[in-house]
Amino acid sequence: MAEGKQGWTCLLVLICVCITVGTVIPVGYAFGVMNAPSAFIRSWIMESALVRYSSRLGDSQMTIMMSAVVSIFLIGGMLGAPFAPIFSARLGRRGILTLSGLLLLVSSICQLFCRMANSIEMLLLGRLIGGLAAALIYATQPMYLVELAPAELSGSVGVFTCIGLTGGIVLGQVFSFDFLLGTEKLWPYALSGSAIFVLIGLAPIFWFPESPRFLMSQGRREKARVTLMRLRRDEGRVNAEMAEFEVSSADEGQRVTMKQVLCNSKLKLPLFIVCSFHFVQQMSGISARSSPNPDSLQPWLCGSTSPWAF
Repeated sequence: MAEGKQGWTCLLVLICVCITVGTVIPVGYAFGVMNAPSAFIRSWIMESALVRYSSRLGDSQMTIMMSAVVSIFLIGGMLGAPFAPIFSARLGRRGILTLSGLLLLVSSICQLFCRMANSIEMLLLGRLIGGLAAALIYATQPMYLVELAPAELSGSVGVFTCIGLTGGIVLGQVFSFDFLLGTEKLWPYALSGSAIFVLIGLAPIFWFPESPRFLMSQGRREKARVTLMRLRRDEGRVNAEMAEFEVSSADEGQRVTMKQVLCNSKLKLPLFIVCSFHFVQQMSGISARSSPNPDSLQPWLCGSTSPWAF
């Protein structure tokens, strides 16, 4: 066991803040920014379809198109989620966050120039790429912070994910107000505004250390020790954590299949709690309530699904 407890250090605080600003806040921003300018986006989609395809969209078709613009972000998340563990194991935690930042920048570029190019497909592509980045971020950002922090702070650093997501939603709403960027001409700038947070937050990422646990899993023992010394500045703690890494690395050699997880009686209650929590959260109608859908279907969805939450 490590000797004594270690609190926050300047380096750890800087890493937590920058990684949260550069990755999680842009994800929340993508959720919150679509509400205010939705009327302008609908109008532009109708005009673009008429100019490019000589097709006048009806109300039902416009509803489908707006639903696609909003939900394709979630589709990107579902497509990217299975690949997150694979990329994280190969590229490292810092590497996957860097890749996510690049994807977010590409997403912002697509959304910024979609109106100029008069391309609905570019808007959809930008949202899809943003969803892919969100999946990688959700799987990696909490893991990266927890593996850098000492054991006694593992719960505290996990809070940054929730704070960043909620803060991003608020910032997305603020940036899309009509007195800022939520106007008929400036809404593409509102949609791409998350690039500001990516550039600011991830600017120093190459100065940040890689996860010591990942380095140990790659057999880079000395590099892991140097990284721990930079984070802990205590020889005793470093030796203790290195010993823990050795033990956990030996245990990780035995891979567990999904079938073994589902059949393990010790994991049935935790699995039930986690699945129930997410089921209740989604069936409460929160996604329908927060989506930029102006028609009367939205309150009906909330009213019909909320009984599942009780």
